[in-house]
Amino acid sequence: DNNKNNNTINTNEQANEYVQVKHKSLWCLTATDDVDNKIREAHFFETAPSIHLARSLLDLCGDFNEAGKAAFEICDDLSSLAADTLHEHRQLVVEIMESLLKYARLQFQKDNTIGDSFGRVSICDSYLGHLKLIRRLLAKDHRYVVSISDFTHTERATLLRDHLIQDDYMELAVEVCDQCAIDSKLVWIAWGKSLLRLGMYEEAKGKFQRCLKLPNSDQSQIHEHLITAEEIVGLIECTSPTPRLELEQICKQISISDPKESHKDINQDDKNNNHEQEEYIQQLQNRVEADIKSLKKNEQKSELKSFLDKKRIEECVYYLMNFGSPTQLIRFYMRHFLITDAVRCCISNSLESSVYVQLILDICINFGLMNQLQLSFSTIDQTLDSVNHLIVLTVKYFQFKKHYNLLYQFLLNSNHFSGAALTCITLFGLAKDSSEKNSFLLKAKAHFQEALTQEKGQTNS
Repeated sequence: DNNKNNNTINTNEQANEYVQVKHKSLWCLTATDDVDNKIREAHFFETAPSIHLARSLLDLCGDFNEAGKAAFEICDDLSSLAADTLHEHRQLVVEIMESLLKYARLQFQKDNTIGDSFGRVSICDSYLGHLKLIRRLLAKDHRYVVSISDFTHTERATLLRDHLIQDDYMELAVEVCDQCAIDSKLVWIAWGKSLLRLGMYEEAKGKFQRCLKLPNSDQSQIHEHLITAEEIVGLIECTSPTPRLELEQICKQISISDPKESHKDINQDDKNNNHEQEEYIQQLQNRVEADIKSLKKNEQKSELKSFLDKKRIEECVYYLMNFGSPTQLIRFYMRHFLITDAVRCCISNSLESSVYVQLILDICINFGLMNQLQLSFSTIDQTLDSVNHLIVLTVKYFQFKKHYNLLYQFLLNSNHFSGAALTCITLFGLAKDSSEKNSFLLKAKAHFQEALTQEKGQTNS
């Protein structure tokens, strides 16, 4: 046993001694198992990784095609492992991959035994084009573990695109789509939505123009991944009107703020939290009550206004005018009580009478906006010539629906005294109370007299 222990000690000492002088001699096995194991454990290349050594080893194959395939496979493995390396070493890995791909292309060009050498060379060229994208991916985030062969698989490339969209790396997502020949519409939609939320409307226009669905497009030719103008308008209506400069100031204040000072204020904030919440709730209730009172006043005055600011209204109109339909634009105008614009749109596009009745007139009736509708007629044309057909249509609609009170008020506001008098006679026949009947008769008489006076004045003029 003592002899065995002595032999083991001598072997370990011999191995350690060999390893210590390894830098003075070539790495070489000794045919002694213990010594060889130590040598294998301690072995390293003086300049690792060495692309020159890799080429030398691959050249030993003797078969150009096999050497090129081996270099190609090594490059693919390296691309998968690159994300796990240190950040400062990732670019070195990409450079090694580039050298291996160039070596593989050279070997395929030398190989004349197989007829499809040109196809293999073109694959190497396309992979070399992907290296720039891989370099940018590795520089952005270590989570993107992709092999270079993933760019030739549609499903893998699509999954990578979706991850980039989720992480808000839109430019990289577009580049992946371009290089892998996959759909980029979803990227432009997500990019445009992100810019809208930031209030960057001009920048968003350039993104949405690449993925907007035109209203008159053939349904069989419409791409499935397109966004409509109404969807964009819905996003603008839901976003806060916070200006871009205000956002930048908020970010600047956050970056300047001292975390120690904010930590000192936490306890005090907790003490005052309940009181502040009560004050906030009370303020909110007061605001709601004030809004209700204001709404009632506006209804009485027929002056309901849009909750959108001027800039957002302009953006919505831009998308609906250029990429929407006239009916969509009218719906938007009426949704925000822009009645004059809605009537003007209806006239300029020569829309059917049913559009005017359903999208404009009915809404004005339901919201008590008939005075504002009549005001829009005179605003568009003081002579009322261009809107006369709408006035006639309104009168006929009231008669058909038997809205005689609305008809009377409409004709009276239009200075159509004879029509107002005839409507009073109709209301006289429908009235049940004698005093009410007398009231309508007196009104009819007065309106007939006003109509005669009006006619005499026109004749004298």
